[in-house]
Amino acid sequence: MLLLAGQPNLPSRQRSELGVNLTATWYNGDTTMKAKLNIHGVTLEGFAQGGVQTSIFVPEARAMFDVGVDIGAPVDDIFVTHGHPDHIGALHSVVARRITRKNSPAPGKTLKPLRIHVPAGIAQGVSAALSAMDGVFGDRHRPVYEVVAHVPGGAPIDMGHHIHIEPVHTFHGVASCGWVVKRLVKKLKPEFAHLSGKEIGDLARAGHEVGISQWATELVVPGDTMIDFLIRSPEAQQTKVLLHEVTFWDDKSSVEKCRAFGHTHVDEMIEHCEKFCGAALVLVHRSMRYTRQECEAIVKRRFPAAMLPKIHMFDDGQLCKSAATMI
Repeated sequence: MLLLAGQPNLPSRQRSELGVNLTATWYNGDTTMKAKLNIHGVTLEGFAQGGVQTSIFVPEARAMFDVGVDIGAPVDDIFVTHGHPDHIGALHSVVARRITRKNSPAPGKTLKPLRIHVPAGIAQGVSAALSAMDGVFGDRHRPVYEVVAHVPGGAPIDMGHHIHIEPVHTFHGVASCGWVVKRLVKKLKPEFAHLSGKEIGDLARAGHEVGISQWATELVVPGDTMIDFLIRSPEAQQTKVLLHEVTFWDDKSSVEKCRAFGHTHVDEMIEHCEKFCGAALVLVHRSMRYTRQECEAIVKRRFPAAMLPKIHMFDDGQLCKSAATMI
């Protein structure tokens, strides 16, 4: 079953059973639609259009990943995967909007600086670009943001509410990093797995520690990357929800050409998608030379049948038939 963001016709009971909620909403009151997908407790909202715009708001993490277009997300943290304009081009717009919020905060609240998390290789350039706009904005916005440089494998960012976001290595040919969202969860200790609920409750009430806290990977957002990320990254293979790009979808652009630009070809994803062991593999960043219907048909026809229940597409809220209704 291929489930597509923006599909309102799938029966609600079936959506619920699959852990999927699909809607399409209007963007900034315009006639352009943005996608919204709720999958296994993770909400994705925004756009992921290859070469055009990528901005994905995840409310559970209170974070936005990339800022190719300003979608008005209420966040204090933006996580940039790399410096290409379709992923960072609207940063000035977001900062400018922050000025308005700073000048008129909610009663009794002080607006925190916007934290812009970027790969270390572009941190100086991002800071310089924003500083260059100080003159345009009248130097009013300097206090409303800070640029934070990260290297893959570096320290996690504490987002509060038992959520961490960690930088991870990706494969794009320019300075880049992906982002791993982890949640601190409490799980039953293995030695108590054979007990009934009542027995576990009795032990807990008697003062025994029956659970253990551990970090569970909820979401991985690598941004633009070659298929090597899925092949080599344990986080990618084991996360509950993985957003992985598939930019090119036919033989007019060869695998070799695709890799030369640091992207993933559909042939590579077909070959390696079964390495993903999680709940939802969300394909993003399709080139706009392909329609959603064309990509849907390719998934239905060529991907391993066992993977179809896990595969979803997320891009721009375009309405079209779900393969779940066609199988």
